[in-house]
Amino acid sequence: MNQLTAFRKELESLLNEHNAILDKIEEIINWWAQLEEKGLPKYGEMGMHIHELRDMLATHYEEEEEKGYFVQIKENYPEIDFKDQDFVKEHSHLLMQLNIFAEKLSLPEPAFKNWNEAMEEFEAFLKQFNNHERAETRIINKVLQA
Repeated sequence: MNQLTAFRKELESLLNEHNAILDKIEEIINWWAQLEEKGLPKYGEMGMHIHELRDMLATHYEEEEEKGYFVQIKENYPEIDFKDQDFVKEHSHLLMQLNIFAEKLSLPEPAFKNWNEAMEEFEAFLKQFNNHERAETRIINKVLQA
């Protein structure tokens, strides 16, 4: 197996990780919706779920950065135009946002007026996260289709 074929397999594995993260987010959203239907906000428990997601993302981003997936794409596929350093900045920003959100959820007195306000903050995070992941996935798919 040549280097590019091995690299493409690693990228497929990276896409699988993206899907596992999306599954975790869906699990959190479903759990949140069930609590909302019952009118039982559980801020501390939600904080624990967000910490788990944050840890999962931290591990994922660390691997992306350590293995230099996007640096390798730039070197081997110069026709694919993007700024890999932007991804690293976004990783840091997204993790910081999750840290702040989880801490707010974990306070003895929640920092939110109500459960809906907390959900709105999480949805704002998800919008940024989804934009980031879609950009990465688009680039990976271009490589896999090349």
